[in-house]
Amino acid sequence: MTIHSTVIVEPDAQLADDVSIGPFGHIESGAVVGPGARLASHIVVRAGVTLGARVDMDSFTAIGGRAQMMGMKPDHLGQVIIGDDVVMREGVTVHASTLGQAATSVGEGSFLMAHAHVAHDCQVGAHAILTNGVLLGGHVMVGDYAILGGGSGFHQHVRIGTGAMVAGKATITSDVPPFTMAGERNILFGLNTKGLIRRGVPREVIDRLKACFREVVLPPGDPCEVAKSMLTENGKQCTEVQQFLSFFAGSKRGFCRVASTAGARRYMARTEARPERSPREAYAEE
Repeated sequence: MTIHSTVIVEPDAQLADDVSIGPFGHIESGAVVGPGARLASHIVVRAGVTLGARVDMDSFTAIGGRAQMMGMKPDHLGQVIIGDDVVMREGVTVHASTLGQAATSVGEGSFLMAHAHVAHDCQVGAHAILTNGVLLGGHVMVGDYAILGGGSGFHQHVRIGTGAMVAGKATITSDVPPFTMAGERNILFGLNTKGLIRRGVPREVIDRLKACFREVVLPPGDPCEVAKSMLTENGKQCTEVQQFLSFFAGSKRGFCRVASTAGARRYMARTEARPERSPREAYAEE
């Protein structure tokens, strides 16, 4: 264990034997720091926080702060769970859960770049990337492998689906379906095809997702009813298609939609399936 002499470790804080903490850090009583964690100078880990194995916290990161909402009592102790192998760069803040809620959480292998903010009661999935200055309002849910562009902002209770990509400086106040690309203000642009290819998703599955996108998202009307009908009529689906269609089963904020159906159709046409080829070849061509 390597802990600088200026670090304050309060009684009842639990630190693994091989933790490293730089100058002027503060670990509050009741916090848990897992094995192999590397905490840089000037970090704060508050009571109620659990850091997983090999977490990497850069300077001026503060985890477990009280929720920024009216009426929160100063003595309220919320919870934060940070998964294994999470990287949090300079100035990241993750706020604790509110009364009666599950812990605010960040899934394993996620990367929170400088000055990203995760508000109270958020659930960030595994291997997600929040780039510089991303702002998540309270109760936002971010799916596994989602990528949120720099400076993008997300209204409270919004859901970002698995594998979705959101452009930098986007304003998102509605749900972003899995495996899609969104930007500007609640605008969908199509499927995140390259993201699917990079993750090794088979071409036939990508083609099915494109068909679902055309049926559910492009037409006017209620996408929830269309998705429900497709789930009922087609029976058991592959995992990705099931995730896409099931996402429309419920929403507090509605869904992002395409700005131009014609434009979305042109984009989908450009990414139609080519003859059989490897994922590496497919990515190179697109």
